[in-house]
Amino acid sequence: MRTALLFNILIYSLLGLFINSVFFGSHTLNNEDVPATILNAFNSHYPDAAIEGYRSQEKDGQETISVVFQYYGKEFDASYNYQGTLLELEERIPSRELPSAINNVLAATFKTFEIRQAEKVIRDKNIYYEIKIAGKHRLHNQKYELLFSKDSKLLQKYQI
Repeated sequence: MRTALLFNILIYSLLGLFINSVFFGSHTLNNEDVPATILNAFNSHYPDAAIEGYRSQEKDGQETISVVFQYYGKEFDASYNYQGTLLELEERIPSRELPSAINNVLAATFKTFEIRQAEKVIRDKNIYYEIKIAGKHRLHNQKYELLFSKDSKLLQKYQI
């Protein structure tokens, strides 16, 4: 009986890992799994950063490596391609640092929602704001991820 229980735990754990990697397209890497081109590029950009971890994921149809790190007291996530080119930089920011126009859109459109996470994103030399919100809509708990342009236009909204 105990062996069957342990076997079931093992199978469900492996199944969970498989589902996570297939459907969410992200998995954790060790330092030795990260290509030298990415490590060299990262260290030249952020020499004093405290690295928290690495993730392999697909972004916009391209395989990338994300480096999660702390730099001068702020939390970042930098995505690189395998050639070592920085594709995207996300900086976690407090919601009070969002542009006031974005806060006005949130207050008008998502009155019953709270900001759970806000990030300033630099991609292709453009600035965006990625915001995760949660709240009740028509008596149901819902979560959304919103993408705003630098000039506070809502570009994307999808349920998470």
